[in-house]
Amino acid sequence: MLAFCVGTLLICLLSATGLAYADSPSSNNSMNDSSSAGSAVEASSDGSQARSDDATFALTDFLRLNKGTSKAYNNLSYGYRFSMAGDSAFAVVITKTAVIVYLPAETVRNLSIKVDDPAAQRTFLKLVGALDRKMSSGGILLANQTTPLLFTAEKEVTHDGYTYSFAVEIAPDQYYVCITSASDAENDSDGALYVNTGLLVPASDVVIDRPPEGFDAVWKFFGGIDYRPFWVSMRTSLVAMLFVFILGLA
Repeated sequence: MLAFCVGTLLICLLSATGLAYADSPSSNNSMNDSSSAGSAVEASSDGSQARSDDATFALTDFLRLNKGTSKAYNNLSYGYRFSMAGDSAFAVVITKTAVIVYLPAETVRNLSIKVDDPAAQRTFLKLVGALDRKMSSGGILLANQTTPLLFTAEKEVTHDGYTYSFAVEIAPDQYYVCITSASDAENDSDGALYVNTGLLVPASDVVIDRPPEGFDAVWKFFGGIDYRPFWVSMRTSLVAMLFVFILGLA
C-alpha cells in the first residue's frame, strides 16, 4: 500500500514538472569592410537599445521591420512604406543592390558626428548590426550584406530606379520611409528587403542592464517558474493518497 502511494505521488510530480515553466549619399564598400575591432556592443534584452564603450553615441527605440505596406492613406498613395521610430529617426534600408543609411542631418550635427566619417559609419553599423541580429528571428542579416553602403543625410535619394523618401509624415506624428519605383508602381515593394529604424542619442543617455550572473541568475531563473501546476498536482496527490489510505484501512 505504501509503495502504491509513493508511486502515485511520483507520477503526479513528474507530470507537473512538464507544465511548470512559463514562458548625398556617401558610399562605403560593404558591410564586410565596415567591421570594427573596438569595444563589444552592449544590447538590451528586448533588442531596443545598444551602446559601446568606445562610441560617443548610442541607439534606442530600435525596430526591425520585415514588412511594409502600400495601402493608400486618405485616398493618396505613398508607394511602399515602412514606419520610422520618429521624425528624427535613422533608417537603414536593405535592398537587393545596396544598403542605404539615412542619418538625420540635425541629429548628426547635435551629436558632432559626420555622415561621411568612416569611423562614425563603422561604429553606427556595429551597433545596428548587433540589434539587427538580435531581432532577426532567423531572417537575413545586415552583417551578411555584401552590397555597397550608401550613407546620406538627405531626406530623399534615388538609387537603382527607386526613390527613397525619409521621415515622411503621413498621419499626425507617424513617419515613414516611402519607396516609389520610377517605372512601375506595382514594383514599389521590390525596392527594399527590410528596414531598420531607431533613434541616435548621446551614449550617456543609454544604460544597459547587464544580465544577472551567478546566484542572481539562478534566483531569476527559479523566480520565473510558474509553480501553480505543481501545487495543483501536489494537492491532488495528497487527496488521492488520503483516499487510498482510508480505503486501505477499511
